[in-house]
Amino acid sequence: MSSLPTTHFILCTERTGSSLCTLMMNLNSRIISPSEEPFALFFYKKYKNKIEWTEKEIRKFIDDFWLISEQKLNLFFVDKEILFTVLSAHRNKLPYQKLCTLIYLQFFEPKQKNEITVILDKQIKYFFYLKKLVKIYPESKFIILVRDPRVNAIRKKHRNLNAGKNYLYLAALWNNTYKNIEYLQSLNKEILIVKYEDFVSDPESIMKKCCAFIDVPFHIKMLDTEGVFGNFLEIQKQKISSQLYEHLKDFQSGLFQKVHTNKIHVKAHELDPKENDKIVKLTKPLLEKFNYNTSLISKKTVFYTLNDRWQITKAYLFRPLLIQLYLHIPLSIKLIIKRIRK
Repeated sequence: MSSLPTTHFILCTERTGSSLCTLMMNLNSRIISPSEEPFALFFYKKYKNKIEWTEKEIRKFIDDFWLISEQKLNLFFVDKEILFTVLSAHRNKLPYQKLCTLIYLQFFEPKQKNEITVILDKQIKYFFYLKKLVKIYPESKFIILVRDPRVNAIRKKHRNLNAGKNYLYLAALWNNTYKNIEYLQSLNKEILIVKYEDFVSDPESIMKKCCAFIDVPFHIKMLDTEGVFGNFLEIQKQKISSQLYEHLKDFQSGLFQKVHTNKIHVKAHELDPKENDKIVKLTKPLLEKFNYNTSLISKKTVFYTLNDRWQITKAYLFRPLLIQLYLHIPLSIKLIIKRIRK
């Protein structure tokens, strides 16, 4: 590889088609879309000015990288010795961005790396870490995956995500997330908004747009996803716990099927009219930005109860406040927290 790949980002919240999107992207030989590991943000402050490394320092970094990682690292990443060999080969001149790029390239070991020109990183937290992300990667572009907040709330509740049973709470999380697009727009960053509904209705068209946006050629094989994740999971299952294996089979069940459109609209029994109207009131500016329907079902004035206001406040405490607080915790404390949890 004559030059390092360019790093771009996928921004999203849960249940917006992000796993399917990254699966399709990884079927393109020019792209690697790693699993959700925000290590580039967490190690930046400590290593942003470091150029030369000793073997001992690389060993320490790799141990910390493994410790701070999410539980799926063993599924998607090479082992420590391979990473050590790769980083050691560059230890006399290893600035931070190059360090991160070399780490990104160690995801999905069966994949050939010499053709890769784009790293496309996805992480749910990134929407709340944009200032630091832009600082580290000022030239990056952003693909933004979005889904109607009413349907998104229903799907999250069905999956018991975000510890939320209340639709307005889940919609408030959605609202807090996508408000951050304004920051990117204020910096004139290049963004491509992809609606889930369009993605599953016409994946070929959307993939062509995404590929053009990040300057890689589209390949029709990117649409041939059926069985890909299942086969990969079977090959790698010995590297993870049986609990995680079963969790991934259930949580990513959509990746075992052909792309379909049967979950893009709210069904009559799924959302009470009052809940619909409260969500519309809360999210209306963004609904209009994304060209979603903003009609009120009840046609009455919408009022929030005290519990409604608590749900909206609780969503703010969870996202963005708690996530931003975690970013500012010193790396040493993060590692202690991870050590205790593991």
